[in-house]
Amino acid sequence: MAGTRMNLMDIRDLIRRLRATPNDSHIQRDTGLNRRTIRRYRAWARQQGLLAGPLPSVEDLAQLVQTTLAPPPPPQTISSLEPYHTIILDLHARGVEGAAIWQRLQEDHHFAGSLSAVYRFLHRHTPTAVRATVRVETAPGEEAQVDFGSAGRLLDPETGKLRKAWAFVMTLSWSRHQYVEFVWNQSVETWLLLHRHAFEFFGAVPKRVVLDNLKAAITKACWDDPQVQFAYRECAEHYGFLIAPCRVRTPEHKGKVEQGGVHYVKRNFLGGRTPTSITLANQQVLHWCLTTAGQRIHGTTKEQPFVRFAAHEQAALQGLPATPYRLLCGFQQCLLFRTLPPDWPAGACARRLSRRAAVYPGLAVSGHPHAGRAAGRAADPSGSSAARETAGAAVRERRLSRAGYSDRSGNRAGG
Repeated sequence: MAGTRMNLMDIRDLIRRLRATPNDSHIQRDTGLNRRTIRRYRAWARQQGLLAGPLPSVEDLAQLVQTTLAPPPPPQTISSLEPYHTIILDLHARGVEGAAIWQRLQEDHHFAGSLSAVYRFLHRHTPTAVRATVRVETAPGEEAQVDFGSAGRLLDPETGKLRKAWAFVMTLSWSRHQYVEFVWNQSVETWLLLHRHAFEFFGAVPKRVVLDNLKAAITKACWDDPQVQFAYRECAEHYGFLIAPCRVRTPEHKGKVEQGGVHYVKRNFLGGRTPTSITLANQQVLHWCLTTAGQRIHGTTKEQPFVRFAAHEQAALQGLPATPYRLLCGFQQCLLFRTLPPDWPAGACARRLSRRAAVYPGLAVSGHPHAGRAAGRAADPSGSSAARETAGAAVRERRLSRAGYSDRSGNRAGG
């Protein structure tokens, strides 16, 4: 029998009261028992013939209680999520978190249950291991963390075909407010442009940027003396932030972006989502940053990231410069010519080479406005005579080398 369990003497006393009066309200006032419990014991006593005749001995009553008052098994309830058992486990195995699973069930299957039901279901079927971490907090405006993460495949608007995409995430460490953008590559040009977009989205710049050892930003993964790309240093100087590389094989040093940024984007915004065009995905993810991600109660801060950003951190960030940073174009290896114009500083060379122009700090050397590809060549009638002469000599020397000649005198190599 379900309900309140009493010891043997309490049951014997209750039987005496049940025999004395048919009024359950009187028994409730005297004993404090719930009226439903009294009714259940009255029905049991009537079934066992205990309401009339002599009371059984304590030993007989104990035997009777043991054999007839054994508690039934607890009621078996079927979860409202049981029809979606396979779908939920499949999404969870693909890395989709509980909140995103709940959203997908609402959108695709019109599920009317609560988010708590999803969490209970996952807890029963997929127990998680506990991992100990140490949280490192920073002051408002002090730090942002950036990373790239795989975004799966998105539709290329130009070809209409699925293509591998990447998610760039910049997370402000204090407020947890973040900027997300999807791109096709991890080139230096894209990396720097994404920083510019993120700073413009926040309307300000943090004092320090913590980044992973990404090839686009760091040429050698070394904690002691990382060789950062020239362009990234120039970008950092232009915007006034410091670059803080993450130590090799220690992604927990930037856990705010890996767990609350890339990790959160993959499991919430992208989790279980039908592939769409990269243009539409970028429009939707900006709205997601300001609403779903920005208005949620963050698990660590217990506050809404966007509200926390707008109320406190935005004012602590550095202002944007008057003009955005502009990379001339891509970085490529350049041929260092042995002959340089006589008016160039000693040891100078064209360190920055783009698809359209070769320059060295502060001075344009030669421009090719019609060269539309990386290895393209074009005459530059507007360039200086020294630059044209240097470029022409290099081209002639290269042609002689290809033809098998070792120097400009026309002697064939090995002849």
